Amino acid sequence: MQKNLSEEVGTVSVLGRGSDLEVTIVEYGARLASMRFRGREMLLTYPRVEDLAEDPFAFGAVCGRVANRIENAQFSLDGREYMLSVNDPPHCLHGGQRNFANQRWRQVAADGQSVRLQIHSTDGDQGFPGNLQTEVHYQLHEDGALDIHFSAETDAPTPVDLTSHGYFTLGEVDARNLELRIGSRHFLPKTRANVPSGEIVELRPEATLDQRRSLAEHELRWTQADLKQHVGFDHYFPFHRTPLMPQASLWAPNSGVQMQLFTDQPGVQFYDGFGLGGAFRPYAGICLEPHNFPNAINQPGFPSPVLRPGETYQRSMRLVFRSLS
Repeated sequence: MQKNLSEEVGTVSVLGRGSDLEVTIVEYGARLASMRFRGREMLLTYPRVEDLAEDPFAFGAVCGRVANRIENAQFSLDGREYMLSVNDPPHCLHGGQRNFANQRWRQVAADGQSVRLQIHSTDGDQGFPGNLQTEVHYQLHEDGALDIHFSAETDAPTPVDLTSHGYFTLGEVDARNLELRIGSRHFLPKTRANVPSGEIVELRPEATLDQRRSLAEHELRWTQADLKQHVGFDHYFPFHRTPLMPQASLWAPNSGVQMQLFTDQPGVQFYDGFGLGGAFRPYAGICLEPHNFPNAINQPGFPSPVLRPGETYQRSMRLVFRSLS
């Protein structure tokens, strides 16, 4: 089912209507506007879909051209220096002021179980080189799984790193009640400027997130290990598990819902929502954003985010929901 609400939000598509997992996607930011599992909302959402047009938090959006921060909004590629849009001073966050999250994508196909959306970013957009054609494909399966596949092509070398930016609640009012496991034994420490230092640090067993614990317990253990660099979690964790295993899992103790994340990305940014504001309380939802290492374009020791002409950027993630009660 589809309808057009406004010039900003665009076409609204509902996948899997009446099934255990029902997903609402809008053209604005190619966003996951809602994910309802057995009638219960899994995401932090606005009362009206139209409210997404004024959203400052990228709720459910596809972020790009490059997810996370690029230090000092600049990078060097093939001997040329590029200056980017600054929207998290002094850095470029999620692609700049007018990034993919706050633009209207174009729906090119939909059939009730899947939808494809595209966006064209011109050479010089937010300071990035090359014309970039990007597509996201949402595919809903009958077993309660949602596949999200990203692809992109360019006519000039450029960094590309796309992710989905949903705030998960699994029906909990306070996301700190959620239990979390991330398949990682390492993390990327940050500088005072809130970007990775370039180090990859192995966590002691008592501080690893590769154990199922509540968010409050994880935070306590990190505080005791003197790993906290600010009030909450906003860190990147490289995976040690294969894509055939869930790289991250969430459990909601009150609703009995479990969510598993599968992805071919090398790691995940875990943000616990401590900075939410306005109509939303801090910790009202958490983000699990699978993408490449943050600021990889400026760190030779990190996996390269550079896409070149003739290549196709392809990355995928799968969200699987189950009721354990």
